[in-house]
Amino acid sequence: MTRKIVLTKQNAWSAFAFPVLWCLFEFLLFKFSPDGTAGSLAYTQANFLPVVQIASVTGILGITFLVTLFPSAVAVAIYYRANKKDMTSLSIIISLLVISILFGVIRMNNKFPDQNSITAGLAVIDEKFHSETNHPNPDNELRTANMYADAVTKLAQQGAQVIVLPEKGMNITTGADSLIKGILVNAATNNNISIVAGYTEFINGSLKKNKALVISGDGRLLADYQKVNLFEGEARNGFMPGKEIATFNLKNISSGVAICKDLDYQNFMRSYKQKKVQVLYVPAWDFIKDGWLHSRMAVLRGVENGYAIVRTARQGELTVSDYRGKVLYEASSTNDKSASLLARIPLRTIKTIYSEFGDWFGFIMTIIAVYFIVVAVKNKNSKQPTVQ
Repeated sequence: MTRKIVLTKQNAWSAFAFPVLWCLFEFLLFKFSPDGTAGSLAYTQANFLPVVQIASVTGILGITFLVTLFPSAVAVAIYYRANKKDMTSLSIIISLLVISILFGVIRMNNKFPDQNSITAGLAVIDEKFHSETNHPNPDNELRTANMYADAVTKLAQQGAQVIVLPEKGMNITTGADSLIKGILVNAATNNNISIVAGYTEFINGSLKKNKALVISGDGRLLADYQKVNLFEGEARNGFMPGKEIATFNLKNISSGVAICKDLDYQNFMRSYKQKKVQVLYVPAWDFIKDGWLHSRMAVLRGVENGYAIVRTARQGELTVSDYRGKVLYEASSTNDKSASLLARIPLRTIKTIYSEFGDWFGFIMTIIAVYFIVVAVKNKNSKQPTVQ
């Protein structure tokens, strides 16, 4: 289709055909795929921070647009290299790329005083002490809870104000509910520290909930969030999806909690910014090979919406990133061993164009793509011979 459009338009502006059509493909993928934004080309640039900043304006589709525009412009420039008029148009297109990167450089280097900060601890124990089962052993789960309580104490002694533990770190059955939650509450109150802990709640033999408990330093329950966006395996295994986001005030900072795959969905994560969240705490569970990628998917939600991300993953990456997508601290649990880190997180209240207006760029790409397709089809029909 791109080739037809380039040959039909017969000018350098057809260089937009490939990025526009690819953005349309990704936009539809985001809307209808059960995996949300997974698979987007944008994530390949997650460490190239000047390009990443455009996501604060357009969402990650803007990154995809820039990534695909450059090779398209080069190809069209070679095709029209003898036409000086078209070379002028191509210069304008290249300028668009330069301006986008310049915007990113400026945003990366803006110096603003921090409005707030918080010191977070992230901890994962050895994978061998976790279990994924429909019949959890209460003694083993109590041992796991006590090990996490010990990790909380160690990080609290180093100055942490909030501790984030991974997704499904503990299995809580009806009989052991008060005991395991009591261990976490005692760890919070004894150390005067807030805890965000991922756990599996067993309703009965066939129904479960993937949840994250948020406990304040004085033992109050600030949130008991239920994961909204389940992956396919969870749905098959009897997990029930939640319905609402969870936000709360922690240390006088507007905060939120989400779980792992929730961050694959742009519109869902925009809901947190509408509550003026400055930092998002994320218990997660990756699968070793996707550790880096899935952590960066979460990081880009922070760029789109202007909040910091604190993400603790089993068999993945422990990452702390700011609103610009800069990974400030990182550790790995991909070797199935325990991991922890301590991070001071600078926080700001940031409004982004994307968080305010959502998928405006995707809708524009859709309109332009329809125009390109209509032009190509109309030209094809006009060239068909007339039957006498």
